[in-house]
Amino acid sequence: KYPVVSGLANKSAQDKINRFMLQEAQKFMKAEGEAQTAVWDAAVKYNQNGYISFTVTYEIYYEGAAHGLHGIKGYSFETSTGRLLRLRDLYDITGSGRQYINNAIKRQVQENQIELFEPFAGISDNPEYYLIPNYVVIVYNPYEIASFAAGILEFSIPAKHH
Repeated sequence: KYPVVSGLANKSAQDKINRFMLQEAQKFMKAEGEAQTAVWDAAVKYNQNGYISFTVTYEIYYEGAAHGLHGIKGYSFETSTGRLLRLRDLYDITGSGRQYINNAIKRQVQENQIELFEPFAGISDNPEYYLIPNYVVIVYNPYEIASFAAGILEFSIPAKHH
């Protein structure tokens, strides 16, 4: 399943988003063609103030594997243009915005006693994220910063700019 946007004022932007999401679904199916099972399921997380944000939850199982792989991928778009937005399009992640996000994640790791592979060094230049009302959610899938047993780590950061 993949999201299809309808009802946008700008039909060109709507078509751009829909084409992009279809291509993402096709890439996933092609890449996971050898898997015994592969599930790709989308959900709208945010649709207001000129932005729409989806998550895609995926599960992949290869025969003989100890366990399946799963994770979340976020997609956020500007509805007026259909432009895919990286976190740096919404936050200044070169300075105080990056520090704000890093501090919030460090605080949540400590409060929730999450065991990481190593101390949290900060977000990458293009972190996985999605939007929800009043928050940006930074996502770390299994094995990125913690063990498979830690699961998908989602850190909700109070939004400043959307």
